[in-house]
Amino acid sequence: MATKKNRRWVRNTLISTFFLSIFFSGASRVILGDNAGLIPSLIVLLLIILTGVVFDIIGVAATSSKMAPLNAKAAKKVPGAKAAINLARNSEKASSFCNDVVGDICGIISGSAAAAIVFNLAANDPKQGYINIVVGAVVAARTVGGKALGKSTAISYSTEILMLAGKVISFFAKLNPFHKAKDRGSNGK
Repeated sequence: MATKKNRRWVRNTLISTFFLSIFFSGASRVILGDNAGLIPSLIVLLLIILTGVVFDIIGVAATSSKMAPLNAKAAKKVPGAKAAINLARNSEKASSFCNDVVGDICGIISGSAAAAIVFNLAANDPKQGYINIVVGAVVAARTVGGKALGKSTAISYSTEILMLAGKVISFFAKLNPFHKAKDRGSNGK
């Protein structure tokens, strides 16, 4: 039986997936418009693939991390340690978001971006019939190969990866105008 907290997590995941998909699709559509050159299109495609691989690494690191090294870093007040601990404590949610939400969106968008590149190439030279197969195979190999390499790296260096992710999360949290910063001058009042 699903708890209220679990249902909220599923609802938030669905909503964030929807909006992230719109964002990634819209951004890639704008960048890979009808007049985009081959090199910029390939760069965008590689960035989409890299985003999926990086988030997959973070998700695996969250599930394979040990709390002791993260707690030690938090005790020493190392920047990003609290966010890293939060990722590790919520590893199921972090993994689901990183691997399933962002990773799957990037996989779908990279396939669409590859199709757009193939379409633009075929429109310029209809004799390039096999380019679709080759581009699809390259995208699949880059994605799967990157994730396979990333998984072993994530398991071996989970603490370092979570600390880096924690620093990035902390940086962006400080940019958030709704972020609750501790009032250091209040002496606990």
